Amino acid sequence: MTRVLCLAALAIGVAIGALGQAALSRPPGHESVQAVARTMPPVVACTASLTPADLAALRGELAKLLDERLSTSPRTQPASPHPDEPAPEAIAAVASANRIVDAALVQGTWKDADRQAFRTAISVMAPAQRGEAMSRLLTALNEGHLHAEVVGPVL
Repeated sequence: MTRVLCLAALAIGVAIGALGQAALSRPPGHESVQAVARTMPPVVACTASLTPADLAALRGELAKLLDERLSTSPRTQPASPHPDEPAPEAIAAVASANRIVDAALVQGTWKDADRQAFRTAISVMAPAQRGEAMSRLLTALNEGHLHAEVVGPVL
């Protein structure tokens, strides 16, 4: 008896599977495609254009804004009388960076406070001076004269 029930359940399962497959493999009717097409909004091209007077007014406003922005330029440092000579702030920054590295070398460690002070000092330096100061620090770190005790990058 259980065999008959199992075979009947298997036959019903096969029949339901075949009906489901047939229903899913049938292409949808034209009615559903047309219903979807009717619900989509129509595509409209933008035909707006500016008159020559509007364009001229916009150009005038843009020119006015540019003139205002350019006339209030950011604070610039005065030009040095000798372009090859570094600014006094840069010379002081080099001395400060050297003192920071010297103090760290005496302790043997490079700490977060050293990093912050060094960053402040090199921000004022000329590119060549900055390169020399960074080279000195990185050489000391790479040769093992300094041990980095910072969270994050060394610089």
